[in-house]
Amino acid sequence: MNIIQDNFEKILKIAHKNKYSKILVDIIINWKIPFFEFIQKYLVYISLFSLIIFLYPKFFKDFWEYSFNLLIFILIISPLSKILPRIKILNKILILRRQIWIIIWSFLFAHFIWYILQNNIDILNFLKQNIFNYSNFLFWWIWWFIFMLFTFLTSNNLSQKILKRKWIIFQKMTHWFFVFWILHIYFSKWEIEELFILFLWIILKIIAHKKIVILK
Repeated sequence: MNIIQDNFEKILKIAHKNKYSKILVDIIINWKIPFFEFIQKYLVYISLFSLIIFLYPKFFKDFWEYSFNLLIFILIISPLSKILPRIKILNKILILRRQIWIIIWSFLFAHFIWYILQNNIDILNFLKQNIFNYSNFLFWWIWWFIFMLFTFLTSNNLSQKILKRKWIIFQKMTHWFFVFWILHIYFSKWEIEELFILFLWIILKIIAHKKIVILK
C-alpha cells in the first residue's frame, strides 16, 4: 500500500506543475468546484424529465439505461470512498446520493409504468399467479420494484426521524434492489457482463468492510 501511496504522491507533484492538470487535481482531490450548493439543491429536479415519457413513449428504454448506469455509479462510489479516502470527490458525490436516488427511482418508475401499459399487463392477476415464479420475466421486475419502492419512500428526513436506527435497514434494501436488477437483466438477456458488475461491487464492498485503505 505504501508503494501505491508514494507513486500517487509523485503523480500529484507532476500534475501540479501543469496549469490545466492542477485544476483537474483540485477538482478530484480537493473538490474545489463552485456552485456545489446550487447543484445539491436543484439536482433532484432532473427527475422531472421522467414526465417526458408521456410525450415520447419510446424513451422508456432509455430511462431504464440511464437509471441502471446511475445506480451502478452510486453503489460503486460508496465503497470506493472508503477505500480511497484521499479522493475527496467521492465523498462529495455521496452527499448527492439522495438526489441521485430520486432521479433513479423517477426514471425507473416511468419505465415500469409504461412497460405495464404498453403490454396491457394486469398487475393484480400477475401477482396472484407469478409472484414466486422465478422463471417468469416479470418475477424479477416485481421484486426489485418492491425493494426500490421501500428505499425511495424512506429516503427523506422525516422517515429517518421516525425509523431512527431502523432507517438504515430500509436504505440497505438498495443492495437487494441492485442484486435483483442484475438478475433480472441476466435472465432476460443472458449476458454475463452484468454478473461481472455484481462481482466487482461485492469485491469492493468486502474490501471496504475490511477497512482496507489504499490512499490515505
